[in-house]
Amino acid sequence: MSVKSYINSLVSRKKVVSMKQCAVFEAAELLGKKWTFPLLQQIELHGGKGFNELMRQMRTISPKILTERLKALEEQRIIKKETTEKDQARTSYFITEKGKELQKLLTQFRAWSTKYDATIAGCEERECVQCEKY
Repeated sequence: MSVKSYINSLVSRKKVVSMKQCAVFEAAELLGKKWTFPLLQQIELHGGKGFNELMRQMRTISPKILTERLKALEEQRIIKKETTEKDQARTSYFITEKGKELQKLLTQFRAWSTKYDATIAGCEERECVQCEKY
């Protein structure tokens, strides 16, 4: 896909589909989307939560966006969805090893951001959903 067609698809809001995208590009694109960082952090810190519990924790996220982010993170194998044996309709989300490694990078990213932006002092020490900028 050419740069021009990619930009045109962004402008027209069409979904870009490429069978051979770079894994780094795909990860950066996913992580750059609103809500991905705080959602990943919530799943890491409070794993085993279901969709409704995550909705309550995330407060202002829409159900549609939460569904999209969960599906994308699961497709990238950053999180995994499990169902309980007793109730197959009940699902819980957990971070995978790949997700734990990614979370280490995100922690470093937050520390780096804090170092160069005094307005977010202490960011690396609290949950994103507890931040006044959330």
